[in-house]
Amino acid sequence: MSTSFAILTIVGIILISLAVSAISYNRQQAIAVRKKKLNSLHKQMVELSEYRNLLLKIDPTYDLICFLQRNILYALRNALELAPSDTDLNQQLQTQSANMEHYESGKRDNNLKPFFVTDGELNAAQILMSQLLKTLELKKNNNQLSASQHAHFVTHIHNIRSELEIESHLAQANNYAQKRDMVMYQLHLKKARDALKKAPLDSDVKNQKVKELTELLNESKKGGRIFSSGSDQPSAQIK
Repeated sequence: MSTSFAILTIVGIILISLAVSAISYNRQQAIAVRKKKLNSLHKQMVELSEYRNLLLKIDPTYDLICFLQRNILYALRNALELAPSDTDLNQQLQTQSANMEHYESGKRDNNLKPFFVTDGELNAAQILMSQLLKTLELKKNNNQLSASQHAHFVTHIHNIRSELEIESHLAQANNYAQKRDMVMYQLHLKKARDALKKAPLDSDVKNQKVKELTELLNESKKGGRIFSSGSDQPSAQIK
């Protein structure tokens, strides 16, 4: 009798131990899954914020900015469902909700400056816009963005990307003009002209602007004349 009781006791202890281990394992698995989801949402928010912050600097319109902001809020709310007591996430939701209202009203906290004055800044912006195009493609494939909206945003990005390249090279040409650096001045004028030739503009407008840049280049080669605006604005601003 005592032997049977001892065996039952041992079996009971083993079963309880297994049950506790299973509960602990499941709890750890749940915590790991939750952490993985939160990390993924955090990564999404960081990427979307980088796209939005770039557009706030260079894009005068708000459609794409608002689209990105809505997705930031969506990711934030999903994160709060996983961690409702997270103080930082709650604060972020308040801030980003206020930003959403701001953008929907056509307001931003910075001035537009649709050009960069170094190749490094320009290249970084171009890479971000390439990544944004991939993100929009994924959202279209996941039925989070209609085909018509996707086409509209893609066209818009190509337009601002082209304008950014042109204006940035003109701005750099201006900087080198102020330094009396003929070689770099001409180099960036040529880059601006090359970008202009590929720009999605009306043929007549494009041809006229290409002609104006060509004239600036030719004038700089005749006796080394350099044209500078004397500010950080693009030197060969063509209207």
